[in-house]
Amino acid sequence: LKGTVSGPFEFGGTGFEVADLATLGVDDNPGLRLRLPEALRTNLSLGPGCMIELCGTPMWRFYSTAQPSAWTESDIAVVSCPGPKVESAVALQADIVRVTFDAQIDAGSVLANGSQFSFDNGLTSVGATASGNYVDVSTGAQVGGQQYTVEVADTVTDTNGKGVEVSANSALFSGYQQPALLRINELNANISLGCDLVELLVISAGSMNGINLQERTSIVLTFTDFSVNSGDLIVVHFDQNDSNCNGTGATNETTSISAQPVAQHPQNFDTAYDWYISDSGITSTDNVLTIYQSTGAIADAVLASNDTTGTAAAASETCLLYTSPSPRDKI
Repeated sequence: LKGTVSGPFEFGGTGFEVADLATLGVDDNPGLRLRLPEALRTNLSLGPGCMIELCGTPMWRFYSTAQPSAWTESDIAVVSCPGPKVESAVALQADIVRVTFDAQIDAGSVLANGSQFSFDNGLTSVGATASGNYVDVSTGAQVGGQQYTVEVADTVTDTNGKGVEVSANSALFSGYQQPALLRINELNANISLGCDLVELLVISAGSMNGINLQERTSIVLTFTDFSVNSGDLIVVHFDQNDSNCNGTGATNETTSISAQPVAQHPQNFDTAYDWYISDSGITSTDNVLTIYQSTGAIADAVLASNDTTGTAAAASETCLLYTSPSPRDKI
């Protein structure tokens, strides 16, 4: 069977991944998906746009979905793949930037002097080390909060020998600032009319820039750059566009906890920074809420259940068991 991977890889059972597959005869049909072990997909740097050929393996099926499958490298041949794309860049330290790609990078293609990575606003590259799908670039001293762009030369290649795509060879990032550290303090997933709340406690002072709140596998909030102190509280309000939840049109507080006082916005808290998101509410069955640092590391996670079914939803299992191509931790 010959086909082209036509969508991103997703959780396909413990240790496995699946992605939509298009063939000459069957195109744009979610009932046909390629399935293979996560480690094999990683080793082959498979992603959307890759043309593959399966070599005589049995057909697998998951309910109504046909899943042509491979288990070892001898089961599948990679005919061609597009070059790797830059997914993101983030400052890990005041002199280190991590550039993440959508494919495994050939460490041998990355020059130790960092000359394949260039920056604007006077920032210089002095070294680079590749590991998996990212490269850590050593830089000169970054200005905290300054916006920088990194651009990658096409001489950096993936494990299939393809150079970085010119159309996706750059990313924007902020100069390093000490990040805040948060804990999920309280949550209410069943407030009337969907006006759900999550309370976050700051246990270490710093910048909120780039910190994410994720529900199951979806990021519902990425904080912008403002500073918080140890002991501060942040309340995340869901369903901001519903007049029942935010009838006064309150917006995000970044300068102080009482910038938009409860006297003007009754749903706010004068003891916390109030933040609003359009998500319609926390799924009030089994769930996973996670706080990710801007580096992709997990700061805290809460696993919740209504204890009615005895099983977890697929998206919750995905969050618990699946490690994405980016360098994120497992819960």
